Amino acid sequence: MTIYTKAMDIAKKAALMLGLVLTINGATAGPILNPATGGSYQIDFHEPIGQSFVAQDSFVKASLWYNVINTGFPVDPITLSLYSGHGTGGTLLASDTFLLGAGYNGFFDSDFSSVSLSVGSTYSIAASTAGTSPYWGISPGAAYAGGAGFVFGGPDPGTDFAFRITPTVAAPVPEPETYAMLLAGLGLLGFVARRRKLAATA
Repeated sequence: MTIYTKAMDIAKKAALMLGLVLTINGATAGPILNPATGGSYQIDFHEPIGQSFVAQDSFVKASLWYNVINTGFPVDPITLSLYSGHGTGGTLLASDTFLLGAGYNGFFDSDFSSVSLSVGSTYSIAASTAGTSPYWGISPGAAYAGGAGFVFGGPDPGTDFAFRITPTVAAPVPEPETYAMLLAGLGLLGFVARRRKLAATA
C-alpha cells in the first residue's frame, strides 16, 4: 500500500465519521403543528402560560402563536421557556427572550436545539413577558391529544394553545481524534502531491 493510498484511506474514514455524527444529530420526524383557532389569552395576566407536548425529535425549535391583545401599551420582550413535564413544575431546560415588532401576529421560533429531548417524553413551552404590559397574547388552538394548555404554570382543563414544534439539527461535536485523523490524511495527501510535483520537474 502506497503512502498516497494510506492517506486517502485515512481521509475517507474521517469523512465517514464526520458524516455519521451529522446523521446521528439529524432530525428524524416531522413538525408538530397545532393551528390557531382565534381569540387570545393575555400573556402578562396568565403567565407563565403555554402548552405541553410529546417530543417526536431530540432537537427542536418551538413557538406559540403570538398576537396583539391590547394596543396602546408598551411592546415588552417575550420569554419562551422549555420545561420538562407538564406545566412549569418540572426542570427549566432553556429560555429564549426576544422582541417582536409592533402588530406581530403568528409563530416565532425559539431555538432549543442546545437541549437534547427524550423522544416520547412530555415537555412544555411557557410564555411570559419581561414587564407588565398587557400588549401581547397567545392564541388558543385545536384540541391536541399529546398534551394540554396551562395558565399560571398549572393546568387549564379543556384548553390547548396554538403551537409549533419544528425538528432541527444539533451542532455536531466530533471527537478530537476525528479531526486529527482528517488532518493527518489531508497532510499526507499534500506531502504526496508535492513529492510527485518535484519528481515531475526533476
